Amino acid sequence: MWFCGQPQVLDDGGDATDLLLKKHMTIFNKLKGIVEESIIGVHRLYQLSKSGKLTIPAMNITESVTKVRGLIIMWSTMVMHDRSCGNC
Repeated sequence: MWFCGQPQVLDDGGDATDLLLKKHMTIFNKLKGIVEESIIGVHRLYQLSKSGKLTIPAMNITESVTKVRGLIIMWSTMVMHDRSCGNC
């Protein structure tokens, strides 16, 4: 996913992050960040961080006040359709 011209992952459960790390390391290395919205995914990110494999910033939105699925879906759709995010 691209947001404001930067490649990022919006993940739910850590599966996308895990796949990129295991099979697509060149793509993973180009990422500017990860946004994780599940408790399991955040746990996986903590494990990656402790092992030194998480080399890019990651944001835990599981416990965030701003975690609203409707907003995330609208944001993802806006980005997929290459509309301005308003902050660029």
